[in-house]
Amino acid sequence: MFGKRKAKASSAKGSKKGRKAANEARTCVFCGEEVADPSAVYCPACGAVMPKPEAPKEEPEDAERCPKCGAFIDEGAPFCPACGCNVAVAKKQAERAAAPKRKKKVDKELKRIAGEQAVLCTNDLAGFELMYEDGLAESVEGTFSRTLELTDVSYENEREDQQDAIFDKLCSLHHFFQSPECYQLNLVNVPRTTRRVERYLPETGANKDMAVSYNDLIEQKQREGRVEFERRNFLTFSVPAASAEQAAVRLRALREGATAQLAHMESRATPLDGLERASLIHDLLVGPGKLFTLDYDKLAKTKKTHVRDYVAPAWAVYPPEERTLRRTLQMPGIFAKTLHIKDFGSDLQDSALRQIRRLPVPMNISLLFQPQKKSKMVQTVRQNIDVTQAEMQDYAQAVGKSGGDPTLLPPRDGGQGDGGP
Repeated sequence: MFGKRKAKASSAKGSKKGRKAANEARTCVFCGEEVADPSAVYCPACGAVMPKPEAPKEEPEDAERCPKCGAFIDEGAPFCPACGCNVAVAKKQAERAAAPKRKKKVDKELKRIAGEQAVLCTNDLAGFELMYEDGLAESVEGTFSRTLELTDVSYENEREDQQDAIFDKLCSLHHFFQSPECYQLNLVNVPRTTRRVERYLPETGANKDMAVSYNDLIEQKQREGRVEFERRNFLTFSVPAASAEQAAVRLRALREGATAQLAHMESRATPLDGLERASLIHDLLVGPGKLFTLDYDKLAKTKKTHVRDYVAPAWAVYPPEERTLRRTLQMPGIFAKTLHIKDFGSDLQDSALRQIRRLPVPMNISLLFQPQKKSKMVQTVRQNIDVTQAEMQDYAQAVGKSGGDPTLLPPRDGGQGDGGP
């Protein structure tokens, strides 16, 4: 039994030698005979001198390889000699395909909070793909936007006739935008820690040391509990376009028209550049007290290749009970709650949003408008009228068959109407 195993082992060893010899076989340049012996100096068929076997080319350990096929390439070569790909383009594609590496502390915290439900935040929370230095942003492919910051309008303190006039001008602003343009009003409350403190006791005389200690204690308490909210208003409008250049022309016209409409309401509009827009998003997602290091002049020289890498938090998770509706979001040091007003009654007063905004909490009230074509809206209204008339006819026929009076409308509460049967 052991003899058979030995024979098999020797046979396998011999086959490996045979494959190695076959791989190292040389061909005589004079007669074409293949010589399997790598150490042969003369051809056994014609006696000619055999060429020396070529030594394998040894590449240095730090030699550059093609990011696409893995072949060795010369330093600084623009193209790969093996597959012919552009080395620079292939490197960028490989970097984008590689998953971002997170720190071990972040991974440990994510595992503790949400297990496998953690989400890396890039486009979803940042809300844009590209942010140009002049303030032009590409939210999704083919859709571009700009943002204006608006000053407050003294609507609440005006007379009733002045309030009606402001409301009419606001309606004119809504009518200014046409389909397929979209626009969004954002009323933002951003917390700001007040650095203005007061030192009450004079720090002179014999009790100077005690006065300094007391003032330091009061100053510390003031800094801890003194948080004010900065209320800012924004108007963002977007258009579909094939390129950024085409979108810039259309957005410039919208900016000029919207600025003129807002000036009628005595509200001054200031366009935001890319750094200001990114800083605002950073304050909402990461926090106003966190370090913001975006610099467009140094953007190409850093590891972060997109503006959204500077504004998005490291991670975000939905609590287990909110993973379906996603109304609550947890980020590093921030818990966010989303309330969606789907519908409201016609008796909603204009002071409703003001009362909500007066709450001493950080918030972002977002009002999104999508203008529709007039012909489409007229068609929708006509369809609703037709449906209502059909329901009324069905009701009249049903009442007539039961012997009632079809001219009487049914009461709202389901009971008997005034003077009804």
